[in-house]
Amino acid sequence: MESCVRFWYWLAADSTSVFSVHVMQNKELGLDLWALSGNPSQDWDVAQITVSSALHFRIVFKVQLDPAKGSFVALDDVTVAAGACPYTGSCDFEAHQCTWTNSQADDFDWIQANGHFSGPSVDHTTQTPEGMYMLAETQRHAPGQRAVFVSERFQRSVASCLTMWYFLSGRDSGTLRIYFRSSATQDDLIFETSDSENTWKQFADNSFGPKGFQVVIEVESAGNGFVAVDDIDLVLGLCGDTAIPAIEDFASCDFEVGTCQWEDTSQGQFIWKRGSNGTASSNTGPSADHTTGTELGWYMAVEANDGDRYSYAVLQSPSMKQASSECLMEFYYHMYGTGIGELSVYLREGSRDTLLWISSGSRGNEWKRAVVGIGRTPGVFQLLLEATRTFSILGDIAVDDIHFQNCYLRSTVI
Repeated sequence: MESCVRFWYWLAADSTSVFSVHVMQNKELGLDLWALSGNPSQDWDVAQITVSSALHFRIVFKVQLDPAKGSFVALDDVTVAAGACPYTGSCDFEAHQCTWTNSQADDFDWIQANGHFSGPSVDHTTQTPEGMYMLAETQRHAPGQRAVFVSERFQRSVASCLTMWYFLSGRDSGTLRIYFRSSATQDDLIFETSDSENTWKQFADNSFGPKGFQVVIEVESAGNGFVAVDDIDLVLGLCGDTAIPAIEDFASCDFEVGTCQWEDTSQGQFIWKRGSNGTASSNTGPSADHTTGTELGWYMAVEANDGDRYSYAVLQSPSMKQASSECLMEFYYHMYGTGIGELSVYLREGSRDTLLWISSGSRGNEWKRAVVGIGRTPGVFQLLLEATRTFSILGDIAVDDIHFQNCYLRSTVI
């Protein structure tokens, strides 16, 4: 089961100090899930982390603070919500601002708005007047005044692709700028535009910021019009590598000759692998696949002896387009062993993950059938099969024979 832990903090210390977040289970402190050092805060910052655990757990905030006078760490507004957090920095602004905040050092604020405000008539996510986006009402502010929107701090320093949709209205609406903030005194400009085309346009750029960097979105008013942003995403990999088009078909698979573009996206050693003829551990996992019922048949499985305790593995479908309201995904799963964790199915639309189905604990040494309702999905989407490991190595989980039913729109020619 996944939970999203969100908290506000203020770290006023030098690079020798470390502020970290851990999970404690059975009085054992795990490795840090989030950590920050060498980037002291100038104000309150917000962060969120996803905790995946089949058992009860405690959240531990740990500080190693340098002895310099005036050093401190403050913590406030800790919340825990069911379900995984959105990807760091990603937000479609439909429900809230995620972890994006208005700067306290600017002249006016970005506001959450929809098509009934003085901004774009529709958002980018839903293309409807009810859809939400972030709006800078430059017509209400004097030329030269600024609105600054700041992301949380990113915990990874590997190459990533930052994408964002923006809208500049009419003449003299202002200038939109995007910076990478690597320290309190260094903002590197990566994008600037004053082009007013009265339509949603996409920005995309590769990011190579150090651990702890932030993205800063700034609008400088020219006294007229407005500027809006929507659907911000930051994903691993270079932009050219992540722009994979959606497939025209639905991703049914029996795994006999491959994975049909289903891909393991796990982090760590607990991963999904295509296998046959049983798993390495006794008294857990299938001895045969579901398709053929023999040791020669193939399936996808996670083996608990490969991963750390309480870790999770993700099997991700290829991107698919538009599902009907009657769309169903049928699959078979095998959960046998005294240390079985959980198997969950999530629907991913942009940066938003929705839990559709979950099963936990041993289900006996046999394949079980599951039917999951996908429902009407108007845009591009993916499905995630997430397996959670417990403390035991007797927790192998397998899936086979994924099949989609009634998913094509009636107007679609097959």
